[in-house]
Amino acid sequence: MSEQDYEKIYQFINGELDKAEQFAFEQQLQKDPELAKEVQFHRELAQGINLAGDQELKATIAQAAQSSGQVEATPAKGRRIPLWGRRRLSIAASLLVLILAGYFLLSDTGPNAELYAAYFSPDVAALEAKLDDLELVGMAIPDQERRANLKPALELVQQQSYGAAAQALTWHLEKYPQDEAALYFLGMSRMEQHQFEQAVRAFERLEELPTNVYTETTDWYLGLAYLRMSGKEVLAREQFVAIAADPVHPYVDQATAILKAW
Repeated sequence: MSEQDYEKIYQFINGELDKAEQFAFEQQLQKDPELAKEVQFHRELAQGINLAGDQELKATIAQAAQSSGQVEATPAKGRRIPLWGRRRLSIAASLLVLILAGYFLLSDTGPNAELYAAYFSPDVAALEAKLDDLELVGMAIPDQERRANLKPALELVQQQSYGAAAQALTWHLEKYPQDEAALYFLGMSRMEQHQFEQAVRAFERLEELPTNVYTETTDWYLGLAYLRMSGKEVLAREQFVAIAADPVHPYVDQATAILKAW
């Protein structure tokens, strides 16, 4: 596999390809099982970085890989380091590439990081339910084109390719700006990337729609997003107070616990 192949993998995982490039790469993945395995390998490495959340561990990996002469030193800010053409990158070197290139380095520092980490989890049940719904086909099902366009974007969310998912959902919303599921899972993908301002924009757009089947969970995730944004603590507290005051809200217990812990 060439340097260009590895570069394209990282661009795909991080959602940096344009619409045509992403479509072509997805088509290639369907035809090339080895490429699909390679993408999955690097995706799992990236997920491992996120789950670790350990800056000291990342620094140790970087130092070990540089000492072994596998990669060059940290490049100047804004310059992508070159990826080398080998069939399989070592785990240490792969992790270093992700770290130095800035991929998936989602910092756990910032306002209320520990509190957020204790209470945030993605809405997997809603995602699976929507994907099941999108499997339905037939003349009686309306909006077939919209549904067909949404399904691969949500599959990227399911695969935890949040950068690519956010990009695909953004393109989808250009054509279908009132798609509730697209806005909801765009906000979710942005939260997974720790892009909280963008998550809030998606959720606020969703709340402005005349209908929103995700109203209660949107309120909860908005509160969590505000929690992680500087200067938005008052808005976060307002969200959680409103939720805690509703005895039938699905997140009443969590909101009450956050208010007590805060």
